[in-house]
Amino acid sequence: MGCEDVMNLRNLSQEELIKMINEKDKKIEALTEQLNWYSQQIKLQQKKLFGSSSEKTVLPDQISLFDEIELESTPIKQEPELEEITYRRKRKSRQRGIDISSLPVKKVIHDIDNKSCPECGALLRKIGENKRKELVYHPARYEVIEHIQYVYTCDRCDREAVQSPIYKAPMKEPVIYKSFASPSRLSYIIDNKFNKALPLYRQEVMFNQMGLKLSRQTMANWMIKLHDEYFRTIASHMHKVLLKSQYLHGDELCKDLHNSSYVNNYIM
Repeated sequence: MGCEDVMNLRNLSQEELIKMINEKDKKIEALTEQLNWYSQQIKLQQKKLFGSSSEKTVLPDQISLFDEIELESTPIKQEPELEEITYRRKRKSRQRGIDISSLPVKKVIHDIDNKSCPECGALLRKIGENKRKELVYHPARYEVIEHIQYVYTCDRCDREAVQSPIYKAPMKEPVIYKSFASPSRLSYIIDNKFNKALPLYRQEVMFNQMGLKLSRQTMANWMIKLHDEYFRTIASHMHKVLLKSQYLHGDELCKDLHNSSYVNNYIM
């Protein structure tokens, strides 16, 4: 810093100096975060190059579960804004915010209780308001629905007829016979396993953390019973469609379907 710069600083007011210092602090903080991020990237690359042989077998485009956060994070990308997307205007910024137009909005009003001026006692006048938005997550909530089916009989018919008639109120049968599993619970497990690739043992841990002692064996039995009761027809049709193909591929395995032993042992 030269003499001219020092003279310029002396001419600044206290407010201007504080503002300049705050801007410098923010810039230093951003550069520090960026430096830490690049340091993590260098450590990850060194780990891949000089790590154990088992670590070197990971494919280049395959992200490790333990390195996913470090690899995906970046201090350069700013956090997206919450906005209600409308079709009457276009955002000038290239970075598109998160669309929250379909989410319910709960307004929390923050107001002062005493609206009298503490200096003179006159009534205060509202001149504006500040707004900010938060994206709130509500954990899943479970409840037990107890179905009670009323059963009736006719006393008169019971006295005069040979057989006493029984009348039951209509009630839907359970998805799985003599099971407490509901359609919503089963669909949630199926979606986690086959759509989100979440194994049953991990779902077991997740449910246990929520206070539900639901074993992976129980969930596996539910999947088998659902297949036998509802999905067998669909699976049989998919099986027939697959057998019409010349080749079937599974991971790195490719086998000609003309080999009948393979079809009998692995497909049928």
